[in-house]
Amino acid sequence: MLRRVVALRALAIGCLGLVCHEAQAVQPYQEYRKHIESAQTLTALTDGLMGDSVSLFNGATEFAITDISLPG
Repeated sequence: MLRRVVALRALAIGCLGLVCHEAQAVQPYQEYRKHIESAQTLTALTDGLMGDSVSLFNGATEFAITDISLPG
């Protein structure tokens, strides 16, 4: 009987620990919102607007374009 009471208490304490951990966990929709809000911020345009880079030394022009970006 004593073992059962001790086991139930240990189980209850373990469950309380899981509940506290879940309360502090970041939900996926919160992270998604941060990602969307950061993409919506406007910044000043730079000279490399179209992915081009012009060398002032010899006048060469290069283009660098990213087709797909997979975060993670």
